[in-house]
Amino acid sequence: MRLLRTKTLEFEDFLDSQLPVYAILSHRWGEHEVSYKEMRGFQKEHLAATNEERYKAAEASGLGMAKIKNFCQKASSNGFDWGWIDTCCIDKRSSAELSESINAMFKWYARSSVCYIYLSDFEFPVHEQELGSEHDIQAWYHRIWPTMSPNFKASAWFTRGWTLQELLAPKTSQISFLDGNWTLIGHLSDLLDDVSAATGIAKMFLTEMGFRNQQRQAGVSIARIMSWASRRNTSREEDVAYCLLGLFNVHMPLLYGEGAANAFHRLQVEIMKESDDESLFAWTSNREFSGLLAPSPACFANSENILTSRYAGIRPPYSMTNKGLALSVPRLHLPEMEDNYHLFRIYLNCFRPPDGYQDSQGSLIIAQHPISLLLTGIDEGASCRASRRFCDVLESSEDLTLHDLNQEFLHGETRVIHVFEPQREE
Repeated sequence: MRLLRTKTLEFEDFLDSQLPVYAILSHRWGEHEVSYKEMRGFQKEHLAATNEERYKAAEASGLGMAKIKNFCQKASSNGFDWGWIDTCCIDKRSSAELSESINAMFKWYARSSVCYIYLSDFEFPVHEQELGSEHDIQAWYHRIWPTMSPNFKASAWFTRGWTLQELLAPKTSQISFLDGNWTLIGHLSDLLDDVSAATGIAKMFLTEMGFRNQQRQAGVSIARIMSWASRRNTSREEDVAYCLLGLFNVHMPLLYGEGAANAFHRLQVEIMKESDDESLFAWTSNREFSGLLAPSPACFANSENILTSRYAGIRPPYSMTNKGLALSVPRLHLPEMEDNYHLFRIYLNCFRPPDGYQDSQGSLIIAQHPISLLLTGIDEGASCRASRRFCDVLESSEDLTLHDLNQEFLHGETRVIHVFEPQREE
């Protein structure tokens, strides 16, 4: 990992086992960001300068360099000797270094001792009077914040793909929001209601327990995580997939030029290798026919409240083949006929809870009705070939519970459906 010394603006490389304490920046890229090559040029040009002279030179060298200087100055004033910013700390001329960095990005944010979230399009007003006590400061915040909150939540930072993992990777206590003047707005723990409203992420995933711990212990569904990314955008189309690698704890090579649909398809295949959470298939689309894998994160916009069942893992392993996604279904669910085609209904090991339901942390127990999907295809006896029907609303089975489905897999006969994956759009 390449870090910047905050006092001198010089680089130093560290092995993971030798990393010092460091600050990290989360921000929205602008038009004048400084590359690694440009930063190296600045360092050579000011090799003999004092620290103060370097700061002044950086401030005068354009918005991108001023951002680096202000970040380092903020980190240094808070006692951090080292900092990391994605603009200049990665040599993007090297595809190998770029791929390694993106695959390690979640880990780097998680290991940081403080994460500064810089909102360049939001300015917090400086109070005009001297405040004599902590009580006065709190009173002033309570008075002014209701008028500022809408602008805070409207920041473009909340719409970017990469900033999702940058919000979720660090611990809550390590995240500080800064305005366009590098003034502290507040810590994440102070702004939970606003951040939750701006992102659609429930507050329970933004608390000190941390996203990764919640993911392990509460079983955060794949569909729910995808829904958080569904309305975000990236400058490079493939990044809609690459920016999610760390959230799902998977790794894959970067192939810029493959297109967003291919990148997102590869991401889902990698997720399937690590997880049997079938909420990966719980998405909606206005396409007439499709496969079980979504063409983009936008398809999960209505999947935020899909939960993984405690019966997860009951289905035999499924995998991608040259005939499509192959998965087993109980024979008694197959098939019906419509216009010379067979209709197959498959049930997933996930469900949408009714109002008032408390998930794994709560105490309310209900019968869980699985999400069902309708496929159309050809019955070939030992196996079936099918594609997913138009689905703009996820339906739940009214007559079948996940407990029933578990029993059918344990004691009934199954056969395989190959769900055709259509050619992906460029």
